[in-house]
Amino acid sequence: MPFPRKFRALIEIQEDEVNIPDIVYLAYSVCAVEEESCGWGGWTIESAKRVLENDQQEVHEADTDQKCPVCGRDLYRAITKQFRLNSDWQPAVDYDTEGPIFKE
Repeated sequence: MPFPRKFRALIEIQEDEVNIPDIVYLAYSVCAVEEESCGWGGWTIESAKRVLENDQQEVHEADTDQKCPVCGRDLYRAITKQFRLNSDWQPAVDYDTEGPIFKE
């Protein structure tokens, strides 16, 4: 399915055009706070940061709302882990790159 052309600049953004965090904190979260909670469990972003000089940290934009992706209720963050950037890593392309990707 082609993407709307008005979002082309967002979709074709280059790595040097975004702030890339050095550290990401992930939380294993569960949807078990309310009686009506659905019981979902999975990893969510706690925060994304970049380390500056003098060990100062700069917080980057990330989806940290901590709401269940299934039912939208509040999540309980059971386990939190810190992950650091591996700048040598390259993603594998696992999607189709043939054909038009934007709507005319």
